[in-house]
Formats: sequence, structure tokens, C-alpha cells
Amino acid sequence: TQTGNINIDNTGTINLGNTGSIADASVGIYGTAGVNITNNGTISGGCINSMASVKNNAAITGGTIDCYTSCNGGTISGGTFTSDVSTANGTVISGGTFSSARNTVSLYNSQITGGNFDIHIYCGGNCSISGGTFTGTNNDSSLIYISDGSVINGGDFTGNFKIYSRAIIANGNFGSNVTITNSGTIAGGNIEGPVDNGSGLIAGGVFSGSFISKGTVNSSAMMMVSFDTNGGSAVTSIPVPYGTMLSPMTDPVKS
Repeated sequence: TQTGNINIDNTGTINLGNTGSIADASVGIYGTAGVNITNNGTISGGCINSMASVKNNAAITGGTIDCYTSCNGGTISGGTFTSDVSTANGTVISGGTFSSARNTVSLYNSQITGGNFDIHIYCGGNCSISGGTFTGTNNDSSLIYISDGSVINGGDFTGNFKIYSRAIIANGNFGSNVTITNSGTIAGGNIEGPVDNGSGLIAGGVFSGSFISKGTVNSSAMMMVSFDTNGGSAVTSIPVPYGTMLSPMTDPVKS
């Protein structure tokens, strides 16, 4: 268990293996090369700076990690990450803060079930997002790319995200500043921002933003219709099945 400071003046490569816990250590790296930290225990605190790298095979529950982190299985349930993170082999991210205008969280055969993300996201095959908050404030064009074989089952997406999906969007909340370009399937979700359904299928969901479709849209997709009563009594917005006529409404009253 390391609870003090580690300051290394290094011009080669140093490999550190952790099988216990790093709870409150400051790992400072100086020189022309870095330190590789392989974690088979728990990282729960401390600060690891940008000249290091972390390979996580077990658990990260806290700490500030400013360097590249790779996860070959294991979990991330806390901590602050300001550089690239890659995951594989069943890694689960259930918490933590990921924030960078330049870097990416890359997922392969992994899950996001929670956490706060202000960073680019790349989902390779067999990945899922079922929770988490995605704010997209660090970059005016923060990107989320979802490839074939992956799914978004939930999560709150706000800010200036651009989502490119070749997979399945089954649920989630997507704010008015989130743009979705779909060439996969949208089966559900509350989608307030623009949607470009170039070659995809829209089989469900509730849409209240601009809508362009060259693909297929089923009547189970609901278009949210709002009303401008020009100063009259308010009329509640209602969902209308795609491709159907809106039934006559009760006229608003203006005094």
C-alpha cells in the first residue's frame, strides 16, 4: 500500500506492479520516458501524472489519472481521468469523471453504466451504454461514435454532442443540442435535437427536433407537435405517430 509520494527522475522505462492498493500517492514522473503501472489491486486515490501510463486489470475507485489508461477487464467506479482511456474484455465503467477536449474513451466489448463524460466516446463492437451523463461542454463538436453490434440503452446526453450511430439506440434522453446521424436503428428514446436518418431505420422513439430521413421510418416513431397560440390559452404538446394526420384540436381561447 503506497500512501506517500513517488518522485522518479527517469530517462528509461520503469514498470511498476500493484497487487495491493494505491490509496493516496502522488506519482511524479520526470525525464524523457515514463512509468508503466500495472494495477491488479485497487487504485482508490492519489495523482498519477501525464508521463506515466496505467494498465488496469482490477479496480479503479478514485484518484486523479492524467495519463493514458488501458483496462483489460476490471472496473472503473470512480476517479478523474483527463487523458485517453481504452477498455476491453468486459470492462465496466460505472462511475468516474472523464473530461478532455482532445482525448477519447474507446470501448471494445465493454459497458458504461454510469459516470460523467465530457470527452469524445468511441464504441467498438459489442459495447453498451446504459447510464451516465454526457455533457459535451469541453468541445463544440464532442463526438460519440457507436459502431455495429453496440447499443445505447440509457443515459442523459446534453451539450454539443454529435452522435454517429451504426448500432441500436434503444433508450436514453438526448437534449436539443445533440445531433444524431443514424445509419443503424433508433428503437426508442426521448430525442429533442436534430436527427438525420440517412440510411437507417427508425422503429420508435419520441422526436421533437428537426427531422431528415432518407431511410425507413415506422409509424411507431412519435413526432412531438407543439403549438404557437399567438397569445391565446396554452395547448399542450402531443406526440403524433409518424406519417399520420393530426386530429382536430380544441381552439385556444384569447381574451
